[in-house]
Amino acid sequence: MNKALTLVVLVLLLAGVLPVPAMAQVPVAGKEAPLFALSDLEGKRRSLADYRGGVVLVVFWATWCPSCVAELPALGRMHTTFREKGFSVIAISVDEYPKKVRDFIEKKGVTVPVLVDVEKEVSFDLYAVTALPAAFLIDRNGVIAERLVGEINWDDAAVRARIAGLLDGKEKTR
Repeated sequence: MNKALTLVVLVLLLAGVLPVPAMAQVPVAGKEAPLFALSDLEGKRRSLADYRGGVVLVVFWATWCPSCVAELPALGRMHTTFREKGFSVIAISVDEYPKKVRDFIEKKGVTVPVLVDVEKEVSFDLYAVTALPAAFLIDRNGVIAERLVGEINWDDAAVRARIAGLLDGKEKTR
């Protein structure tokens, strides 16, 4: 019975009767950042659109990811350094349990805004994240300036210069 059902579905897909599920498009530099809304740790909905007009670093991370955890202090320093110029960091946790994330944030003293993506609709479906940490640097116009995968030294002078350049309008999307 299972084979017969699979065959019927396959025939209907090929005949165009059933729609083919869309594959997630990987957001790339030069394209508009996909908009999203997620809850923060207090349950308040936050949207990427709320940050339009500023430079935003959206970072996907998890409490169980050593590289992600290692980045958090530098992300906090960068957020503090550039905040007055219109820079924001949004850390999106892909952990399953918001309470675990809240406890972790309090214990580690994380200072950047944290949103939770329990259903993985933003991280995996919308942003096509396949490895952690992953980050998207978004310019003032809502366009992805750069996509970064893997642990980044956010204290590095070149990284900070790139962000400062976007804030000053001297750097463009790559």
